[in-house]
Amino acid sequence: ELGKQKRIEHFIIVYIWDAHVEDTR
Repeated sequence: ELGKQKRIEHFIIVYIWDAHVEDTR
């Protein structure tokens, strides 16, 4: 269960980071 939560958080961070990189390009 904890591993699932970590994976969701990681996915959100990667998604936001990727969107931020696209925005600053």
